[in-house]
Amino acid sequence: MTQPVAQKSSLPRLVLPLCVTACCLATGALAITMLPRASFAATFHSFSLVAAATPAPPAPPPAATPKPVPVIPKPLISGDRLYLSRFTRYTTGDTQLTRAVGLYEAGKHAEAQKILEQNTSPQARWWYLKSCLRTGAYKEILRIVPGLAKTFFLLREDLVFWQLKAYLGQGDRENAQILARLLLKGSRRKEALVVLLKLAAGQKNRQSEEKLLRSAITGGDLTDGQKVDAILRLLTLVRTAMERRALLEQAWGLSVRRSVTRQLDALARKWFKRPMLKLASCSAIVRRGERLNRINLHKAAVTLLSRKMRCTVTDRCRRDFTLARSLFFLKRYAKAAPPAGRAVLTCEKTRLVELRVKSKYLAGKIAFSRGRYKTAVKAFGRVAREHPDHSYADDGLYRLALTWEKLKNKAAVSRTLTKISRAHPKGDRFQDALWQPILAHLEKGDWSAAGTLLKKARGLVTPTPPLENWGRLLYWQGRVAHLMGQNTRAMKHYKECIATAPLTYHALLSLNRLEQLQKGVAGTLLTTILSKNAPGTLPWSVLKDPGFATDAFARFVELARLGDDLAMGALKTLTPPLPTHPGTIARRGFFKGVAIILHLSGYHFQAYRLMGRVLMDHAHSWPTADTRVLWQMAYPSLYGTRLKAASTRAGIDPTLLMGLVREESGFSRRARSTAGALGLAQLMPRTARDVARRNRIPYTSEADLADPSTNLLIAGSYLGQLKKLFKGQRLLYVGAYNCGEGAMGKWRKADPRTPLDLFVEKLRVTETRDYIKRVLSSMFVYHVLGKHPGFPVLAL
Repeated sequence: MTQPVAQKSSLPRLVLPLCVTACCLATGALAITMLPRASFAATFHSFSLVAAATPAPPAPPPAATPKPVPVIPKPLISGDRLYLSRFTRYTTGDTQLTRAVGLYEAGKHAEAQKILEQNTSPQARWWYLKSCLRTGAYKEILRIVPGLAKTFFLLREDLVFWQLKAYLGQGDRENAQILARLLLKGSRRKEALVVLLKLAAGQKNRQSEEKLLRSAITGGDLTDGQKVDAILRLLTLVRTAMERRALLEQAWGLSVRRSVTRQLDALARKWFKRPMLKLASCSAIVRRGERLNRINLHKAAVTLLSRKMRCTVTDRCRRDFTLARSLFFLKRYAKAAPPAGRAVLTCEKTRLVELRVKSKYLAGKIAFSRGRYKTAVKAFGRVAREHPDHSYADDGLYRLALTWEKLKNKAAVSRTLTKISRAHPKGDRFQDALWQPILAHLEKGDWSAAGTLLKKARGLVTPTPPLENWGRLLYWQGRVAHLMGQNTRAMKHYKECIATAPLTYHALLSLNRLEQLQKGVAGTLLTTILSKNAPGTLPWSVLKDPGFATDAFARFVELARLGDDLAMGALKTLTPPLPTHPGTIARRGFFKGVAIILHLSGYHFQAYRLMGRVLMDHAHSWPTADTRVLWQMAYPSLYGTRLKAASTRAGIDPTLLMGLVREESGFSRRARSTAGALGLAQLMPRTARDVARRNRIPYTSEADLADPSTNLLIAGSYLGQLKKLFKGQRLLYVGAYNCGEGAMGKWRKADPRTPLDLFVEKLRVTETRDYIKRVLSSMFVYHVLGKHPGFPVLAL
């Protein structure tokens, strides 16, 4: 590495990085420990004290009336408490700054810079700095950063990184390298490492560059794509054939991009006279196959893993399992059976406990799909018997019960379901195990026996979000009483379902049934519920958790208030890390605070993922008073204008299309299913092409499905077609969107007289049954949040 020059002539060039960086970064930890908490909280003020950073104006004449001293707002964070009611974005009320930020985000950086250059507020200086970086005004950046670093103390590393980029823009590699090395221990470690790699590539010190590249490749800071770039650079430095081959295999397993694959293939031919496919070891091929499987490129995974190759026992286990899994997703069950069987045998000889369990479970699913029920009984039985403490144990038993049902062994079905309820009361199949005997009596029309089991099941279940299973018990208690002519009792259970399973599918069914029993009562009940205030149901103004006292959280809040997308990167530095799956979650108050700040900052998609899919705190009560915003977080109204336009054109309810999009893709325009469905509404390319042609919607290739407008227009038109086909029966045409109009038509034709609520419960395709419930529940939520009158009416 080139050492910094210590001569007097170079001192001015080093003053800025040494003053800002050394003071803010090298001694940052000491400064933080010495600062009182109150000074830390001051960084969360609304920056109305800008004048304090500038020289005081001359004193007014004695006769003049003194101006009132501005009141300092209380800090947003104090100690370990977060005061949510004090949260505002810095752009709030500042039309000039709002306009400038909008221009910046639209790519009009020069226009944004021109507006911001006269605005001296710290938040405006922040966006002015970003605009300067985009327009190449590097001298301005170096001039502004020192003062801004004092104001945004918690964002000093971000500011120093921009200072680093300004040096790079000026060609000052020496100072850029100094700052990059100082940033290696902070929140900007990843970006600093990338910069150092680029700087090292231009140096003549091969040994230093090679050491840095090896560190980057083995560390966990870089993305897979960045690691591949580092490997490609390292390949130009190493000389031994063994190391070249190892690096080629590593890169080949990390990336399946065509450009990278072609480049690696060319290098393999150059050095080893063979393409990568013939050069790669079994382990490398398996790693690449697993990556293809994870990103749902199952055909490519099958082609790759079907090759004959010499493998270790561990690699054979992984290869056969991944191959069987890809074939299963492609619905090629007969071809999936042999590798699944091999995986069961091979994985038992390894230490891969997870694959031992999953291979047996997969073998059972494949056998069940092929109609080989006796084989499925053995596979699912082994999962439950040999791995009783694994999370798949109750799933294995539930699948076993379904298999015994296919074999018409009622005693075995009852015995297996009873075992689930006794051995796995906390398992995710517990409530399904309670429900299956009830459903059997409902199918036979034995209302009395069904009612007895429903009452017993209620005593065993604790209502926990999502509340669909709880609502199902209450609704069917009411429905059984309704069918037995006990209308008073039926109304009691329907009302209980509506009150304790808010905005669920079964609450919607209960409202419709209640209206059948007595006209007007359902609408009145709903109006009463929604008009109620629920003060104190949430720790709304104050949340307490040690996580709020950390600098990482404070940095996230500051970036969120600025409206800077760097806040999303700051989320990854929080301690504890954000949960990704629902369940028992410790420190819910901390994560709730994060979710609410995301929502208040305008990051609605991220707030939805955290609140609507993981925390689910909204589900406990109806959206009234302060709980309404929780529902809005869990059910954001994204793509609203385009959704409304598509719905109007197709003649369908916009709340239905919005609910469908939420459940299909979670509002991700780049979503891709294992079956190949694409975009917001998860359309299959073939279906999309046919619908687009029939409805004169511009469509050229499946790439068009990534465009929200095109995707929604086609989805709305298809839903409109299904609506006409199934004569407006919402439960049927929503289900047909999932399973296909042919399958739904066939099922209904075989069972035309069963009421639709029971027809849905009887559907043997779990995916379609649950899909109908989720979409209609989401539609109900959007109906209420949109303040539409009444409730969606269902033909039952």
